[in-house]
Amino acid sequence: MRFILAVTDHDWYRHLRGLASSDGLDEVTFWHPSGKAVRHDVGTPWLFKIKGTERIGGFGYYRLSSELPLAAAWDYFGPKCGSPTISSLRAAIARNRVEATTDSTQIAWTVLAETRFWSNEQWISVPPDWKANTQRYKWYDTQSAIGADLWHSVQIAAVSQISLEPHADPGIERLVVSRMHQGEFKTRILRAYDYKCAVTEERAVPVLEAAHIRPFAEVREHDIRNGLLLRSDVHRLFDQGYVTVTRDLRFKVSNALHDDWHNGKEYFRLDGRQIHLPSDRREWPNLEHLEYHATAKFKG
Repeated sequence: MRFILAVTDHDWYRHLRGLASSDGLDEVTFWHPSGKAVRHDVGTPWLFKIKGTERIGGFGYYRLSSELPLAAAWDYFGPKCGSPTISSLRAAIARNRVEATTDSTQIAWTVLAETRFWSNEQWISVPPDWKANTQRYKWYDTQSAIGADLWHSVQIAAVSQISLEPHADPGIERLVVSRMHQGEFKTRILRAYDYKCAVTEERAVPVLEAAHIRPFAEVREHDIRNGLLLRSDVHRLFDQGYVTVTRDLRFKVSNALHDDWHNGKEYFRLDGRQIHLPSDRREWPNLEHLEYHATAKFKG
């Protein structure tokens, strides 16, 4: 098994450890002030090497890498970005960038799930081949002696907090990876629809929202095929049943919008329009979910 040891900002770590309960946090974002976040296999463990120390203070599991404007990441993840406020997040990122940092600045983010932040007594030492002050991250493999020793130390530190399940390799165990959470769902929907509203094709990120086709309270899981990227006003009308998307993937407006509010011309102009879809058909909306919305929610 391959995993990453990555340097983490001390303030980022301290803030998130303060938010975490004994069960950790469902998801957090690991920001990269410059360049693009590197994509890995979902479930790859990330170990947190505390900046300014030679110690490791926890871990998380890789879920997603994406570039988002700073304000959008805050909207999706809030304090799970690693700062208590958006202004402190902006300042933290700015300290690590040459260019000016604003709310619209594109930042590379890595989403980590099922994170654990250990008490100081649980911290473990970095491996002997870690080069202080010269590395931001390093790959390890449990097939090597150093990697196996490091992963064994992680297991010892973690065993009091989480359950372990057997790994395919003898003598090696893998920590359990959970399902998608809310912030990751929003990020994946935004990326799948190419940062464009499915109905209006609006591209202004601050007004784009990830809508559940079938309410989350009913399905109890985030699934990209149960989502649409909608402009905020269209999202509200969709949730209230004034508009829907049909099985043939067309936008439909209910006459109830005019009857109840004596308006809605902008939306009726879009009636019957084919929606914008992800380039990957595996991310298209589930037709059964659309049928559910059209029959159970739509005021048709």
